[in-house]
Amino acid sequence: MLSPDRTYAYSVAAWPTQLGVDVKMTVRSWTSPWGHLDDFHLVELELTNTGEADINGDGVVDIHNNKIHDLILTYGAVVFGFRIASSGGRSYWQPNSRYRGMGQDLTPDKNGAPWDFGFQAYGSDPGREDEPGLGYGGFYYDAYNGYTFLGAKKYDTATGTWVEKKLAFKDANGKEVVPAIGKGSRRGWYHVWQPGYNSVNDYTPKGAHICAMGAFYKDGGKSNDRNSFDLAPNPNLFESGTTGDPSSFVVKDSSQWGYPDGAYESVPATMAKDPKTGADLGMSPMDPQRGRPLEPGIITKGLITEYRFDGEPWESIGPLSLDVGEKIRIYFVRGSGFRIKGLRKTIKAARTVFNSLQPDGSFNVPQTPPVPQIKVTVSSDVHPLVEWQDPAALGDYDGIKIYKSHFWPRFDPLKQGFPEHDVWWKTMDPKVVPAPVPYNPLFTAMSLIFNQAGAHWGPYQLAVKIPKSEMANYANTGVDAAQYPYAWKDKTPGTLPGFSFWYYVSSYKDNSNMSPAFRDLEPADVNWVESGKVNFNGRTGLWEDTWPWAETNAWFPKPSETAKRQALGARFVLVPPPVNTTDLALSRKRISVRPNPLKRQPFHSASGQLMFFNLPSECDIYIFDVAGQLVDKIHFVAENPTNGTYFWSGYSKDGNEVASGLYIWVAKFKGGQQTGVFSILK
Repeated sequence: MLSPDRTYAYSVAAWPTQLGVDVKMTVRSWTSPWGHLDDFHLVELELTNTGEADINGDGVVDIHNNKIHDLILTYGAVVFGFRIASSGGRSYWQPNSRYRGMGQDLTPDKNGAPWDFGFQAYGSDPGREDEPGLGYGGFYYDAYNGYTFLGAKKYDTATGTWVEKKLAFKDANGKEVVPAIGKGSRRGWYHVWQPGYNSVNDYTPKGAHICAMGAFYKDGGKSNDRNSFDLAPNPNLFESGTTGDPSSFVVKDSSQWGYPDGAYESVPATMAKDPKTGADLGMSPMDPQRGRPLEPGIITKGLITEYRFDGEPWESIGPLSLDVGEKIRIYFVRGSGFRIKGLRKTIKAARTVFNSLQPDGSFNVPQTPPVPQIKVTVSSDVHPLVEWQDPAALGDYDGIKIYKSHFWPRFDPLKQGFPEHDVWWKTMDPKVVPAPVPYNPLFTAMSLIFNQAGAHWGPYQLAVKIPKSEMANYANTGVDAAQYPYAWKDKTPGTLPGFSFWYYVSSYKDNSNMSPAFRDLEPADVNWVESGKVNFNGRTGLWEDTWPWAETNAWFPKPSETAKRQALGARFVLVPPPVNTTDLALSRKRISVRPNPLKRQPFHSASGQLMFFNLPSECDIYIFDVAGQLVDKIHFVAENPTNGTYFWSGYSKDGNEVASGLYIWVAKFKGGQQTGVFSILK
């Protein structure tokens, strides 16, 4: 679901369990790029203990009035990904030989609190350390995934509010006193992250439970060896208890609490060395057996290790008790960022949102400017025409900004850096392009990076900024003016027919009314807040049966389904409309081809294809070689009234790829015909 102004999105799911605990999951996200608010999902899991447990799932209650004593909630982060190729086959996004880095960042922040989150990142091949973040095709994308639990609340029926939920451990007075997460210098002390390899997690119910709360034992994974487990209560937190029975553990007085260190989530930092030169890279808490340099000198406390398909890392919270009828909420974040510094900003944003939680369970997140509806179409003189809704119909704003991404010319990552979306919006002047985040200093394999084409994700560049006071200068005079009262025609150089473009329109406003906690998410010189790229090429922001880039998917809208394509945010290809046959017959308009000559990698986005344009609504195209042999015959019928183009694949009527050479085309239409030539160079 989306809010009417599309600044906030959420989804809800619910299900019962055999334990008698009903689950309601709400996933929230915000769409403004301010302070990385659009870089994470905030997951709220509401658990209600009905007390009616159906252990074997046969529909018959086995235990009535069942209290839950030691409930653990765990997130298993499988460090593995894949991509689906356009051919329908599957291929790994990263070679399996690459370093599948994972770890726990416990480095203190500027206030001395551990960052406390698990993360995933990919590094280089084992034989070299200079390719972190390099994917297939020379694509550099050094992004990290991160996740952590934020806290737990319980519903107080007496006051009708949500209050802090403590862990199930009790002190000598029988009170639950241990926080679910911890604050300040103790942040993260009371929940567990650890990898499950070396059989630390054997995936039996009991083994999984031990792994998930391993920190609270003397050794619940600390030795990284299941055979060395010591399930006695960890003396840093408990004064007594029966070995292997966490319900019996008695908590010390809070003045005597220490860090419960029974899990394998931290190792001493050592100096990371450059594998080629031997130079010092910085202190790094690397696993002695699996650790390799990953953000040395930046991650200085915690654990850096590798996933080898033998036990994924588990992020856990608990144990928690639930009385019959008790209702609790557990909060979890999963996000991403450009390297560890970017990911830390994302986690900080998520914690800021969590800390805005109100007693009634709502979040006090600042209202950001609305996301206007837009439409991208072709002007009468064949230019992209970006039309947009009046943002005032949705909310308050001071002006709009139009961003553009293009397939060609491709951007040069070596000169332009990695253009991530957390940076490109931080300008109010189209002539000023914000500096990109620098490359990973470990990355030196620059010769392997190729130029990259733009797409729906970006990179975007500010094309025009229009203050509210100047909106009247952009009045839309076209047929869509009632729905989209404003329009901007893109006449920038390089905006040519046959090329693909993506546009989005954001609205902006000054941030003077933003609370200090949220204001702190960005530097002081960023004195405005704006909406995100939800609406690129007219996208709704809702699930529209497939993705905007999955053009070979069976659910992808046909060219004639223009409304569906707009809702999806499909690429916008600048194409002229069909030409009147009279104009063609009298040679007032000419059918043409582009590119000519056709090379293996042409500039336009239909790579390897030849574009016929200025076609009438219906015609027959014949392609001959210089010997007069018919290579292909095409019966063209315009699929919609705005597209008078046809892309030829370069294959003959017999299914063979045509060779380099000179070719003659003849287009026959009602009332006449036109001819021309093109060449192919391979």
